[in-house]
Formats: sequence, structure tokens, C-alpha cells
Amino acid sequence: MLNFFSNNLENAFGWMIIHSIWQATLIAIITGIILILLQKKSAQIRYIVANSALILVLISAMATFYFHLEKSDDINPEIVAAMEKAKTQTIVFQQNTTDAAEKSLENTTEINSEGPLSINAFKSYFNQHLPLIVMLWLLGVTVFILRLLSGISYTAYLRNKMNFPTDEYWLKTLENLKNKIGLKQTIELMESALVRSPMVVGHLKPMILFPIGAINRLNPNEVEAILAHEIAHILRKDYLFNIIQSIIEALFYFHPAVWWLSSVVRSERENCCDDVAIKICGNSMTYAKSLVSVQEMALYPSQLAMGFAGTKKNELLIRIQRVLNQPYKNINNMEKIIATTIIIASLIGLTYAQRNVNTPQKVEKITENSYIQDGDAPLSIAGFWSAEVKNDEVCVNFTSRGDGWNMQTNKCFAKANFSALPTQESDFQLIKEAGTVIFKGKFEGNEGYGKYTFAPNEDFKSYLEKELSIAKLKDVDLFHLFTSNINKDYIAFLKQNGFNKITKSQLIQLAIHNVNDDLLKEYFATFSKNELSIDKLIQFRIHGLEGNYIRDMRNIFPKISADELVQGSIHGVTSDFIKELHDANVPFDAFDQVVQFRIHGVDGDFAERMNKANKTPLQADELVNAKIHNVEPEEVEKMQASSDKKLTANDLQNFSIHNITPEFIDEMNNTGFGKLNVDRLTAAKIHGITPEWAKQMKASYPKMSFDQLTGFKIHDVSSEFVASFNQLGYANLSMDNLMAFKIHGVNPNFIKEFKDMGFSNLSADKLIAFKIHGVKTSDVKKYKDLGLNDLDNDQLIAFKIHNLTPEFIKSIKDAGLKDIDTDQLIAFKIHNITPQFIQQFKDKGYELDADKIINKKVRGNN
Repeated sequence: MLNFFSNNLENAFGWMIIHSIWQATLIAIITGIILILLQKKSAQIRYIVANSALILVLISAMATFYFHLEKSDDINPEIVAAMEKAKTQTIVFQQNTTDAAEKSLENTTEINSEGPLSINAFKSYFNQHLPLIVMLWLLGVTVFILRLLSGISYTAYLRNKMNFPTDEYWLKTLENLKNKIGLKQTIELMESALVRSPMVVGHLKPMILFPIGAINRLNPNEVEAILAHEIAHILRKDYLFNIIQSIIEALFYFHPAVWWLSSVVRSERENCCDDVAIKICGNSMTYAKSLVSVQEMALYPSQLAMGFAGTKKNELLIRIQRVLNQPYKNINNMEKIIATTIIIASLIGLTYAQRNVNTPQKVEKITENSYIQDGDAPLSIAGFWSAEVKNDEVCVNFTSRGDGWNMQTNKCFAKANFSALPTQESDFQLIKEAGTVIFKGKFEGNEGYGKYTFAPNEDFKSYLEKELSIAKLKDVDLFHLFTSNINKDYIAFLKQNGFNKITKSQLIQLAIHNVNDDLLKEYFATFSKNELSIDKLIQFRIHGLEGNYIRDMRNIFPKISADELVQGSIHGVTSDFIKELHDANVPFDAFDQVVQFRIHGVDGDFAERMNKANKTPLQADELVNAKIHNVEPEEVEKMQASSDKKLTANDLQNFSIHNITPEFIDEMNNTGFGKLNVDRLTAAKIHGITPEWAKQMKASYPKMSFDQLTGFKIHDVSSEFVASFNQLGYANLSMDNLMAFKIHGVNPNFIKEFKDMGFSNLSADKLIAFKIHGVKTSDVKKYKDLGLNDLDNDQLIAFKIHNLTPEFIKSIKDAGLKDIDTDQLIAFKIHNITPQFIQQFKDKGYELDADKIINKKVRGNN
């Protein structure tokens, strides 16, 4: 490997590696101290510090490499000889380790003539062993680069294999989040059978991957939080920066300080995205619950993909505590376990308690290849059972366990259907058309336990395969039909109602979600055939769509569709909620408006308070937008009182977006510019105009208008900028002149340069003209060197306008016109009189006179 390197490269790489040890260590120590001081600062600041430190390690190594590469040509010949000798010994080392070690010691003694502890001895030792150091470094870098390429290849594989489109609902959610965050880049959202937690892959064409089925098992608010986090990664270009970071890790794989810096970068990167996601979603508790939910499904995310859940020890605890604004401290292992358990248990409890909270969810689309996502998990046909006798029913919990998995389902059966409920351990049965469950165990009082085995009914299996043209039914499929009592009558009832084509997946889903006979009858009686499909029947059941709810909604909205009913049930739209809106005089004429009210938390109380504060009833979309933009009724009344006119709903939203508070309005109105309108208040907030600064500028310039104040802020005309001209004699500059000075770059140094050259009476307009036309003191000096000592301001500007350069003037004087004046020079330039033309004039015997030459050129005579 070393044969491909020259001695120069070998020397540069070797010393780069050696010096990087102390350089990276020093950078890490300084960074650690800075990060301790910045503990209370934002994650973005800490991320920038850690990232800068990591880049600084690379830059310092590159500088060291370049220094030693340039220095290599001057290396003492004796050291070069020693390096060549060391390279030979390295090869011998590979052949015979013991002999090579002995020779290395001998050669070290030969070179280190000044003693083993001297600096020269140190340098000589490493010079001798540079080939071995570089070889080991290259081997390590090769391994880590191959690992990086493997990771890139795997993310490409994830991007292109076993991905399935998500529902339109989630695509719209993604677009809404992109609009909120201001991202215009196209993003694909897919469900993947290969990932275990949400992640984003790709830089130019990013793709967000969800584990297949996970997007439907999570609370929609949690999904929105996860999407916001992944969009933040895309906005920040984290995928690209992660690759660059991985390259640095590969180059300095041997250094713990680099790995520590890299871990800080990754941790703060996730914190930055957490902050963005919370800002968009506005609910830190929901976001914390999403962290728990995703951590439960995460296993081994790709190193290069931007994953949502962390994989490091304690990372979940740290991120949750940070999200919930709880202080994190370094605690022992037992405390960590206890704290993590308490937080996760609390969040899971909150998730369970709020599982029926009215939040948006996706309407599930079920296909032949759908994974069983909701409700009970697929079971094995053998496992353990536990049961409880409740009146005339026996509710059985079937549990199957395997290596790393545990699945269960709960079903209740009529007590009379069991062959026995033994109090001594023995076998008993439960028989249905789909098959027979053989129980082994016993009951103690009303509780029982033991093992079970399911024996499928082959005749029923053949019936299904023939009747519904379903092939390859497994025993476990029959077990699901058994637990939901799907029999021949059930199939016949479906076919009587027009459902002749039922796929295997749909049949299993009907069983999983317990779409029983009573529900089928209710759905068939309520909806027309055009509104129903097998998938819709399953959706109705998943989302709790039942008789009373359907009747209540159709009494209020007679033309409501099945899809709208599903949406209403998902979002918790009840008849009481609609009555509350009516009582509050909230205007709406469509069911989807009610759904939007529910999604965004617009209830009767909010509407009444907003209308009272605004003194004018708001329309439906105005109420929704007010809620989205966190317009609080308590603030509205104050803002209306502070404004110079009646504020519209859009004005109020605009104020909320830009954080314009009643206090800010009052303070700005007292700065001396009168009552400011909405546009000017917004401009003040956008451009960072504070009441204190506005008062200060108004005191300096009493006649200043607000538009001029805004111009000063836009162009950064500060009080310090104004004061810098006072000592140069420009104490009474107009506001327009100050703006022009700032725009055109007229600064005190520029003025001082001209004053030092004798231009003591330059007006503000002339200074601006000098800047506009590029008049420089360096040009003036050249003009003076050519004898043009009395050029005035206008002549300098004219010279620049006509591109009358010192070089041109010199060429004219060299042609024989020594006494030419400035006006004549300008005329020469205007009429394109060149030294060549003058020479022609001279060759014809004419007297060298500037005016005659100009006349000759003007008349066109040669």
C-alpha cells in the first residue's frame, strides 16, 4: 500500500496523524468548556459550536498536512534515508515481527544521538515509524469508508425496495407542515416494510419512510409531530451534513475526542429538529408521547438515514426530559432505569387515557396485501390461555409467545358453548365451524388458565376456498375466523347483500376487527349499496361507527355521506358538540366545517369569547384561522383598543404570526410617530424596529416619518453610524443623505482619504457622486503624478464618466501632447482620439495642437 506514496506524501500524512492527536484533544476540551457555558442556550447554538469544532479538527489536520508537504522538500537527507530504511523494516516486520522490532530499536538508537527524552529523539522515532503509522491509518480509513459506502448503498436500497404509498390524508398533512415551515422542496412519504422507525433518506429527492402499518397505529397528532421532525431534517440539509460528518469520523476513526464531538453534533441535531417540530405542532406533551411510541417500534435504524427515534443508551430519557423542560442530570444506572420507567409508563398511561380524544386520524385503506395493523395481532394456533367467567360469557385471552415476540387477543364466548369448565386440570373444547380449540387447564372460581391448541376444520376451509375463491388459507387464518365466529351463515349473508368477491385479507380483517352479524345488519340497513364495500365495513368498525351516532348525524345533516360520518367519528364530532356551536351562533353550513372546528379546537366557548372580544361575529374560516394562529380572545380586545382602526380577522392573525402584542402596539404608538396602522406595525416587527430605537431616532430627527425610520432600519443606519460623521464636519446631514451614504458605502474612512489629499469642501452630494462613479484617491494620486494637480470635483467625476484613465492620459502625453488640459482630454476620449491617430496626424506634418487634432477628428478628415 505504501508503494503508492512518495516520501513527501508519506511524511505529510504521518505527521498529520500524529499532530491530530493533540489538536483534536485540545479542540474537544475547549468545545466541552464552551458547551458547559452554553447549557441554557438553544440547541441550534450548541449544534453550531459542536459542528464548528468538528470542522476545525479537519481544517487543522489539513493545514498540518499542507505544512509538512511543503516542508518535505527541505527534509534532512539523513532523515529521508532513515524513513526509507524504516519502510524496508516495515516490510520485514510483516514477514518477521520479532526481527523487525529489534531492527527498529537499533535504528532508533542510531538516529537519536541526543538522548531518548529529547525532542529530536521524539521526532526521529516517529520519522522512522511513519510508514507503519500511515499504513495502519490507511487500513482503518479504508474500513470506515467501506462502511460509509455500505450505509449509503443501504439507504438507496431502503428508498427503492418494498415501499408502499400512504393515504392521501397523510400527503395533505405533509403538505400543510411543509407550508408552515416554509419548505418548497418535493418530499415523498412512503410506508416501508424494511424500517423499524420513521426516517428520512436522500438529499436532493428526500423520502420519509414509516414502518408499514405504524402510521395508522399512532395518534394523528403524534404522526404530525414525527413528520414535522423529519421535515426539519430536510430543511436543515441534515442528510448531507451527516455524510460529511461520517467522512470526518472515517478520517479520524482512531480519536475518541472526534467521536465525542460527533456524538454531540448528532444529539444537538436531533434537539434542533425536536424544537422545530414542537414549534410547528405546539404541544410538547404530544411530541414526548410520539418519542415513546416510536422508540417502542425502533430497532436498528440506518446510520445515514435521519431517524426520529434515538438508539443510544439514555437518549430517549434525555430527549423526553428536554422536551418537557425537565432538567437532566447524570445519575446512576438504577436511577436511570427507574426514571425512564416512570416517564415512559406515565406517557403510555396518558396515551391510553387520551386514546379517545377527538384528534384527526387516517381512514385506512385495506388491500389484499394489507398487514394486520389495528386491533388484535395475528396469533399462533398454539399457546397459553387465561379466562374470566362473566355471567353467561367466558372471556378468553389467547397468548402466543416466541423468540422476541408476544402476541395476544381477547374474545368472549357463550358459556354454554364450552364442553366443560373444569376445576381440576383436564382437557375441554370449544367447537365452531372454523375449527376446534382444545383447552388444557382448569378454573379456580371465575378465573382459569392453561394451554390451548387450535385444530382447523378442513371442510370449512375447503368451503371458503370454493365459495370465495380464496386460496392458501393457513391454519392461523382459520383461528381468526374461529375467534370472531365467522361461519357459513355469515358468508351467505354477505353474498346476499352483493359482496361476492372477498379477498383473503379482507376476510381476516373482518374477523380481526369483529365485524359481526349485528353490525352488518345495521350497516346494510343504514347505507346504500353504492356507499358500502368490504373495506368500508371494516373502516366503520375500526372507527367506532355505530347506529346511534349515524342516526344523530343524519338528523342534523340529512345528506351526510358515509365517508363524512367516518371523519366525524374519527374526530369526535358529536351531536352535543354541534349543539354547542349552534348555541354560540357559530356560522357553518357543511359538515366538513364542523370537522375542521373539532380538529383545530374551535368550540362554542372559544367562538363566544372571540366574537365578544372582536365585537363583530367571525366567519367559520376566520375562527379556524384564529385558532390555528393562536389568536387569544383576551388579546383581541386590547389590540382593537390600541389600533387606529377596526382590525379585521386577517389583521389579528397577522399580529399573532409576527408576535405583535397589545403592549408592543401601545409602546410603538408612544414613540412620536402617531397611531401606526397594521402594515406599519407589521413592518416594525419584521424589520426589528423596537420602541426604544424608534424614540431615539425620533429625538435625533423630529421630522422623521415612519417610512424613513423603516428605511434607516432596513439599511442599518444606526445612531453610531450618524455620529461617526460628526467629527469630519458632517454633523447636519439630512436623512436622505444618510440613507444614500449607507446605500452607496460612503463611510468616514472614504471621506478622510479625500480630505488628506486636499479635498476639504466636499459636499454630501459630491461624496455620493464619487462613490457612484467609482472615484478613488488612488486614481487622484495617479492624475497628480501626470501633472494634473488642480482637478476639481466635477472634473474627477467627468474623468470617471468618460473612462479617462491615468493610463490613457499618459499615452496621450507620451504621444507628444505634454500641455493638454482637462477639457481637451475629455474631448479626446469622447471622440475616440488615440495615440495612433495622433501619430498619423504627426506623420502628415501637422503641428501637434490638441484643438486642431479634435477639429480634424470631428470633421472626419484623416
